[in-house]
Amino acid sequence: GTPKGVILTNGNLKANLEDVFHALNLQPGDMVFGFLPFFHSFGFLATLWLPLASGRRSFFHANPTDAGAIGELAVRERPTVMFATPTFLQMYLRRCPADTFASLRLIVTGAEKMRPELATAFHERFGVLPVEGYGTTELSPVVAINLPAEDHLMGRACGRVGSRSSTRYWMASAMCAVVTESMCWSAAIVCETRSTFTYARRLS
Repeated sequence: GTPKGVILTNGNLKANLEDVFHALNLQPGDMVFGFLPFFHSFGFLATLWLPLASGRRSFFHANPTDAGAIGELAVRERPTVMFATPTFLQMYLRRCPADTFASLRLIVTGAEKMRPELATAFHERFGVLPVEGYGTTELSPVVAINLPAEDHLMGRACGRVGSRSSTRYWMASAMCAVVTESMCWSAAIVCETRSTFTYARRLS
């Protein structure tokens, strides 16, 4: 069909920024590497407004498909946080040396589904495991992010879902979902809104 614009208010973006900031546990010394286009809500919120609003340093490159320049900038500037799409990660996997992303502690992907094989291959080559986000422009845009159970992501207002995986799931505030008979868990999952977060807990 015909593409349609989505109007997001300042309040929409501010609420999503606050939730994403806390979910990712951004630290004072973090630096964001931005190369996603600002005309997409993912790049607009995550790589432009997130570092600006949180006071974190950032730097940018205009062309995410320029793997050579992306790799050189990553080595020179030593970012700690990067937002990308699986398609771009596939390019970097093919064209960048193994030490290119050594400074990164967190890579969040979005805009398309990330295959498990790609995440594994990226982790094996570069030493950092990409996590996957889900969202839509209409939702400002981040809805959920899967977070690995690592030390730098522990101790936050985010419930651990299920017992068969080391992955935790964060959901944006104002979102509420009930998941039953999922692929990983037979018990129903309920999400409760508390403060600015939605907690996910397993029903007994």
